[in-house]
Amino acid sequence: MNANTLRANLSNLLKAIDLCIENKLILPGLILMYCTVDALGWLDTGDPKASVQKRFTGWVDTYLLPMGNFKFTSLELYAARCGLVHTYSPDSDLFKNGRVRRISYAWGNAKAEDLDEAIKVLNSKTDVAVHVSELYNALDSAVRRFQEDLEKEPDRARRVYERASHFFDPLPKEMAEEVAKLRRDDVGNV
Repeated sequence: MNANTLRANLSNLLKAIDLCIENKLILPGLILMYCTVDALGWLDTGDPKASVQKRFTGWVDTYLLPMGNFKFTSLELYAARCGLVHTYSPDSDLFKNGRVRRISYAWGNAKAEDLDEAIKVLNSKTDVAVHVSELYNALDSAVRRFQEDLEKEPDRARRVYERASHFFDPLPKEMAEEVAKLRRDDVGNV
């Protein structure tokens, strides 16, 4: 895989997230955001034995958090990811064990500030707010910055592109060749 192919794949993911948000499919959009960060953390890790949590939080700390004025930590975002991806709920084991706050989401015309105010009124020490669009915009900017960094670091880029070559391909080249060969054989046997 090369820079253009990776860029196209990431662009498609961001378009899918954007479509979800535009169509008020908030939970699927969030899950796609979290899966995108998962993939980017895996691509970028220098330690192939690093845990999913370490890869995710490392990428978030380096790329995503600097792109916004967020009140949550990378571990809290990881916990939000775990809750939504694994149980389609905001509660993860990290939250249930009191290690992180739960992320609450505003979307559409709602404001994260209003959600923050409700959290204060409830005197909740266990919740933190974010607007889905702010998270998406930060992810979009973080992906661009990640790609720019790869252009400056050829060794890192080679490692990332090698890992990216394992991305899912609906019909891998060797499979397409075999299908074409089978079709030719069927035509010849008629």
